[in-house]
Amino acid sequence: DVHSSTTGYVSDGASFAQTVIDGMNSFEAANPAVTVVYWTMPLQSNASYAAREAYNAAIRTYCRDNGKWLLDMADLETYTEAGIRTLDSNSREIAVADYVLSSDGGHLSTTGSIRMARAYWSLLAEIATTK
Repeated sequence: DVHSSTTGYVSDGASFAQTVIDGMNSFEAANPAVTVVYWTMPLQSNASYAAREAYNAAIRTYCRDNGKWLLDMADLETYTEAGIRTLDSNSREIAVADYVLSSDGGHLSTTGSIRMARAYWSLLAEIATTK
């Protein structure tokens, strides 16, 4: 996570993304029969962070440029059902308030969990049809 009060604070999102990418590449090389899915970092409803934004941008770019599967959790969390993008005062994407629980630091609510489950199921179905 990138919140300063958590253990393992990520201060450089792009650098952390490269570490994740390198690790995933090693895993893929060692397990060629496994389909690897990258994920963006989840959002919070009250504020976003530059490090989170940089991480997500780097993961999206890498997946797009290298034909990797991506479950873009951040993108799914930032758009309302009506397709309206939710941003904080710094124009960074934040989660739609109904998708997260503010009482526990922004973990998925029932509504958010259902949204993610549908997206994940759709991704798995798409992967299955291309194999």
